[in-house]
Parts: sequence; C-alpha cells; structure tokens
Amino acid sequence: MKHGITILIVFMYTLGFSIEKIPETPFTEYRFNAAECKLIQHHQSRIFIPPFAFFQDGKLYQGDVVLKYREFVDQLDLILNNIPMAYQENGKQHVLESAGMFEFLAYGNGKLLSFAPAKKAQVQLATAFNMTGGETFILNRQTNTWRKDTPFASLSESNREIGDDSNALWPENIWNDAVNNDEIFDSSGNTNVAMSSSNSNTLSFETLSNQAFKTLNVDKMEVYNCDKILTEETIPILADFNLQGFKQALHSPVYVVYKNRNAVLTYFPEQFKSDFKLIANEEFTILTFSMDGKIAVLDNAFAANFDAKNYRNKTVLFPLKVFAKAPNTKEELAKITGL
Repeated sequence: MKHGITILIVFMYTLGFSIEKIPETPFTEYRFNAAECKLIQHHQSRIFIPPFAFFQDGKLYQGDVVLKYREFVDQLDLILNNIPMAYQENGKQHVLESAGMFEFLAYGNGKLLSFAPAKKAQVQLATAFNMTGGETFILNRQTNTWRKDTPFASLSESNREIGDDSNALWPENIWNDAVNNDEIFDSSGNTNVAMSSSNSNTLSFETLSNQAFKTLNVDKMEVYNCDKILTEETIPILADFNLQGFKQALHSPVYVVYKNRNAVLTYFPEQFKSDFKLIANEEFTILTFSMDGKIAVLDNAFAANFDAKNYRNKTVLFPLKVFAKAPNTKEELAKITGL
C-alpha cells in the first residue's frame, strides 16, 4: 500500500545554505565543582560525570567546571546547525541515520578541559527516533566529517551496514547476558535496563515508559552521534524544478528529509539528473534556503498523487509555489515543512 508523501522544497541562489533569522541550537550551561560526582537532568536526558574527571594543562583539574551542552534532536536541528550526514568509509560514501546527537564541552577558568585518563562521562540521550541499532560517531568540526568511535573503527569489516537484528548487532548475544545488565531509575520512577558491551561505546536502553534512550560514553569534547548507515532501497529519478512565478532555474542544493527518519540527504544541482534518489513509500520533505528566506512548496495535488516507484529513471518536474515570508524561528520552519 502506498504511503502518503509530502514534499516541500525551499530554494536559494548560492551553494551554501543560510537561515540568518533562525539561530543555531543554543548551549545550556551547568556549573559544578570538579570534585563532585554530578548527575545532570537535561530535559529528558541524563548526564553522569564522575568526580575529578577533567585535566587542564596536563594536570588534574580541581576547580569549578562550566559544562556547555546542547542536543540536536531532529532533522531541522541537523539543517539549522549545518551538521552533515554523509560518512565516507572503504571508498564509499554512506548516509547516516541518527537516533540523536549532542555536543559536550567542559571549561575550567575559561579554558577547554580534557578528560582525565580512564575517566568518562555518560549521556543517556532521550531520542524521538527509536532507531534499532546504532554506533557512536564523532564529528570532526575542522573537516566536517564523521568518524566511528569504536575499538574496531579502522577495520573494513566494522564499517558495514547495520541491520535491525540484535544478533547481527551483538554477535556475543549480550542482550540476554544478565551480568552486563544494570538498572537505572529516572525521576518518574521508571526502570531503565542498560545493556552494554565492553567492545562498544554505545549502550542501548530499554525503558518501561514510552521514551526511548541511547546512552553514549563520552571521553572527548566533541559532537557525538548515535548512528547507523541508511540501507533502504532508493529509486533513481531525473529531477527538475519549476519555481512558479520565477523564470530562473534552480541553481542551489536541495535537502531531502524523511519525516520518520532522522536523516538529511543533500543533492547539488549537478546531481539532479545523475544522482537524485528517493526512498519509496516514505513521507519526506525536500528543502533548501535562499539568502533572503524565500520558500517554495510543491503543489499539494502533485504530492498526493506522487509515487517514486512509478518514476524510476524518469524525469520529474516538481512544480514549486514560492512564499516570500521567511520563518523567524525553528517552530515556524517546522510548521512550514511539516517536520
């Protein structure tokens, strides 16, 4: 049965996107002494920091700590914060699907701290996307690329697509190993069962509430992401776009966002007719941004009758209605895009 599809497309005139009126996700600051064993409740997520966890200038740091922490919880956060979802490994480019990500930065006396040897924080990340599986990835802000943060990240065998079968994810079958299970109680009295592995930095949590969690060990001041490689079959399409009321062609990248997956795929104009693909039977949006914030949306009637499976290797002209009013907040953008 065909699922309903919603397609929204926003355009711009340069190759770099910008939404100047909408700020990036702000940091929340938490202050405590380095000697404390600190448990921080950040919205529904929890951060555990052991005592004397930090170094500064090669020595144990014992003063006050300022933790700057923020989460990127959905697809719009990925776009607004310019976070890539491409992952290059084994000579092949993959697209990552995220269960959620966060940035963790600790400062002492105004200087960025590092973790003391053998010390780690743990972040039990509340996620809106209860994705099966996932591994820890860390973002290199200088190159804007992801690297897998596992003991076997450099091995080609570890850089393969991850299926949804728990035995494939954990061949030692630790899902049923009671020795590795711990119970953690949240503020609402729900019991969360942690299932961990000594060979992984990612812990999966089951909970008795409706909230899903992913818990990651943190030993660097970086952006952390619980990801798996997107493996679903895609339909190749030759894409073209008609901006209603405008004569110019679209010369800017578009961003394909699947509504039920925390993933953003970027296509540049040179890829529209050579490497543009859509997953069949999934609701998605396609967006890009003009420097002055103009937004174009695909005609609803066209979207209601569109099925990617019927257009394999065919040209599709997407008719776009242009809206001049720029969104000022993430909430306004979410209303426009349906995300």
